[in-house]
Amino acid sequence: VSETAVNEAAVARAVERCGTLDGVVLNAGVTGTPPLDGDLGPFDRTMEVNVRGVVLGIRAAVPALRSNGSGSVVAIASTSGMRGDPGMWAYNASKGAVINLVRAMSLDLAHEAIRVNVACPGPTRTGMTTPLIDGLPERGDAIVARVPMQRWGEAAELAGAITFLLSDDASFITGAVLPVDGGVTASTGQFAPPGAS
Repeated sequence: VSETAVNEAAVARAVERCGTLDGVVLNAGVTGTPPLDGDLGPFDRTMEVNVRGVVLGIRAAVPALRSNGSGSVVAIASTSGMRGDPGMWAYNASKGAVINLVRAMSLDLAHEAIRVNVACPGPTRTGMTTPLIDGLPERGDAIVARVPMQRWGEAAELAGAITFLLSDDASFITGAVLPVDGGVTASTGQFAPPGAS
């Protein structure tokens, strides 16, 4: 996703198969964060995929959405872009950049009826997090203890939020940041939620 040609080819294929492009979900992401005094290669890669990938995805999609007369883009950031996490400064920076990128691009495209929003999942069971849940159960348990709903989110729950943002039910929503996080960002983090172990 950090290459222009890949994004343009994906859009072209979607238009070829479907006739038009109505919506785009930009969901690629990586988590690499080096030590602060370490090699910045993982930081550069994180920014390439998580931020540049969103920019290139939107740039590739906009001509097709314009020709359609409207459309919706949903980028996937993270609650880690809304708050800080220890040892994850590169990931936090990249997802924070995505959030503000979406806000700014929503302003640039709103007059063309192209909506741009961002969904911010909290702890969610995915291919990226399953090794953490299964391989380091104590860390997984510590994460869940900070979630007011006291569980991991499921990918289908995030998909429901994305589907809403893409749909006509969200036709007057643009530039929005939608946490899908079991209440994580509702908390200051100073106190354990009721029921936490």
